[in-house]
Parts: sequence; structure tokens; C-alpha cells
Amino acid sequence: MTKMLSIVENSSTKLLYALDETFIKVESDNRRTWSPVGNPTIIEKNNLKKGLKLIGATEISKKYDSFVDAYQYKTKITSDEFIHFAEHLLEINENKKIYIILDNARIHKSLAVRLFRAANEKNLKLVYLPPYSPELNPQENVWNKYKACIHTNSSKSSEDILYEETCKFYDSFNNTQDMVKNLVSASNYYYK
Repeated sequence: MTKMLSIVENSSTKLLYALDETFIKVESDNRRTWSPVGNPTIIEKNNLKKGLKLIGATEISKKYDSFVDAYQYKTKITSDEFIHFAEHLLEINENKKIYIILDNARIHKSLAVRLFRAANEKNLKLVYLPPYSPELNPQENVWNKYKACIHTNSSKSSEDILYEETCKFYDSFNNTQDMVKNLVSASNYYYK
């Protein structure tokens, strides 16, 4: 990993992304609650099985920009969605080679993905993390920051509102390059 990182950092035509999937429900994530002494805590809950499933990637070596695709909670994220997302990364980084660090999820290793990777081997390299090692994926820090900002003490009333808040988060997040760099810089993960 260190050798690859050195190659990417010393080239203007290579970029390194960390990619991962997650989900978020419209329900609040009550990390903390309080109530006056003697009164029971009341937690708002709407029991909806709704939310968003997300595919996200953040460039972790130079530009520190972050991208996300959102899908309705009932949508199953498959290799097709992953390939669509990877195609988008290739389009916005035309004439560059991109390295994508990702986990060993089945959708990342399907026949369709292997064929896609072979068809784009000049501009794309998939780098798989060891099994069960989310701590090596910087995108996990982006998800933690995202969920901490999105979750409040009250539930969202719809997926549309959750989607709007997700868009606002990413607009703001991509305008704070120093914070993004502190969260995901590849040197924090792979030079130790």
C-alpha cells in the first residue's frame, strides 16, 4: 500500500479514492438524550422503514473531494450501481488513472465488475482491503462525520428531506478541504 501511495502522490495523472457503501434511516439516531430530573425521556420515533442507501468515494491523496450516489432505502445496491459510480469517477477524471480502495463486498468482486475492470485497466485499478478491516478505509470516517451531522434528536419526515440534507452536507463538506484532509488523508492510514 505504501508503494502505491508513493506512486500516486508523485504523479499528476494518478488519483487515489476510498470507496464504501452505507445506509441511513429517516429515524433519529439518539446518541444522547436528556430530560429534567423526575421526567422520563421521550424519544420521537416514526417507525418508518425508509431512508437512503449511499455509495460514496473520497479522493484521499491530493484533491480531497468527495462524491456520493443516493438510492431509496428499498433499492438493493448491486454491482450495476457500483459500476455506474466507478464510471462516473472515470468520467470526471478523464485521462487519469484512478486507484480505488474498497472492501471485499460481493458487489465489488462480481463477474460484471471483473469485466468492467478489465475493460478499463488502463485508467482503473481496484485495491481490495484485507477482509474485516473497515478501520483501513478512510471513507468510514466520512460516513461517521456525515451521520453525526445528519442525525438530530428528531426523525426526518421523509426520504426527500433526508436526501436534501445529504446534498447540503456534501456541498458544505467539499468546501472544507482541510477538514476532509484531516479525516481521510492517505498518509494517516498507510504510512504507519
